Amino acid sequence: MSGRLSADAAADLAQEFHVRLVETVREFEYDCRGSFRAWLRVCVRNHLVNFFRDHKEALPLPEGVEWIQAVESLDERLQRLFDLELWQTARSRVQKQVSGRDWAIYVESAEQGESDSIVAERYQVSPGVVYTVKWRVKSCLKQEVMRLEQSGVTDGMATESNEFQDGIPGE
Repeated sequence: MSGRLSADAAADLAQEFHVRLVETVREFEYDCRGSFRAWLRVCVRNHLVNFFRDHKEALPLPEGVEWIQAVESLDERLQRLFDLELWQTARSRVQKQVSGRDWAIYVESAEQGESDSIVAERYQVSPGVVYTVKWRVKSCLKQEVMRLEQSGVTDGMATESNEFQDGIPGE
């Protein structure tokens, strides 16, 4: 058994989640320590925990994998998706702030791993300029990620007082 949900089970899970979310979103209270997105992530995680707990006999997992491990794995994937979305948002915003030439230098040297000397030759600048551009763009990216995190666009501490809080037994 692959441990994957069938298309029907996945559709049921999504539909159940949407119904419960509509019921509980009215109770959402903004908490300046976190964000709606963080609250939503907690809701998703807790719904997955409840779903796997309630359906563990009908959803056999691969040998040696417990249902809570499956939820943790899904939670980690969800976090990676949130992180990727954050990175893409920051990257898109910074790209608009720098010149086309500087962005291309950054991408080729920092992201694609091209040597500074080759990039410098291609853009008819010194390797020092490539290094400086790369450093400046990286600094802008770091600042944008921090700004997005502080503005509540990303995960933070969520208000966990909601109907989805059933969570893991014993917690």
